[in-house]
Amino acid sequence: MLTSLLQLLQRKNSNASTNIVIAGGGSTACELAQTIARLCFVKSDDINVNVTIVAPSMLPSEDVPARYAARKILEADGATIITGHRVTGCCRASDLNSVDNH
Repeated sequence: MLTSLLQLLQRKNSNASTNIVIAGGGSTACELAQTIARLCFVKSDDINVNVTIVAPSMLPSEDVPARYAARKILEADGATIITGHRVTGCCRASDLNSVDNH
């Protein structure tokens, strides 16, 4: 995975846009999203980190204020939180990755 992240960082200044989808809203998924967002300086337009969650909110085992705070921090770091969607598949289309979610 480290090699993939380094390759992603090298692509950062290319003309191609990169979308990263992290399926799940638990603590590991949130930590991964934040790490990638911070490493890739996601606030630029060429790398997008999306956390896709089936549930209505992330971090279901935490209390509501903690969930809210974590979401705000992730969004401030540049990640997009998508709730109420299930990732049903992932495939490579040409040189781009596409994700089906419903």
